[in-house]
Amino acid sequence: MRFAAVCFSVSALLAAFVSASGCTATIDDEDGSPGTEGAECTADGKCAAGLSCLSYGCEDDLCLPADCASFAGPPVCGHDGEDYENACLAYRAGVGVFATGACALAREGSFRCGTGVCDEDIEYCHYAQDDGECATFAYTCTALFDGCNGVPSCDCVELPEPCDNYSCTIVDGDMFVECTVF
Repeated sequence: MRFAAVCFSVSALLAAFVSASGCTATIDDEDGSPGTEGAECTADGKCAAGLSCLSYGCEDDLCLPADCASFAGPPVCGHDGEDYENACLAYRAGVGVFATGACALAREGSFRCGTGVCDEDIEYCHYAQDDGECATFAYTCTALFDGCNGVPSCDCVELPEPCDNYSCTIVDGDMFVECTVF
């Protein structure tokens, strides 16, 4: 059982860019992290030469390298629970960055849930997103419902309140559940 969701959120993990046309970035070295606060696009979606402007939900648009080949950032764990070589590649894939470094490794009989690991025989990964002013999100390993009888099934999903919109799919025996609150 695995869970996958795309969460469009900008984190402070972009390398510094020398830019013009309103695209600037600042290194955040106060906490020793290798990130930046991001490079914002101008109002007309312009970036410095070699950079392109991408938008991520409520967050400011970002100027990213056109091909990510020159991006020298640390590996990151994406909101989808997958590892990316760097933040640029995660954003290019349409995935926000959850944390610097690799996601938790799943052992036999388990699966990744965000940066954590759930037991595939008794849990599913629940992803909740709040679309109020700006998206907030949480990954939680949650016990399969009694009605599931130990078998992942969207027919037995009981979502916690509030949940304005949800989706549930099963692919290769892996249960994918996403809840959005507006």
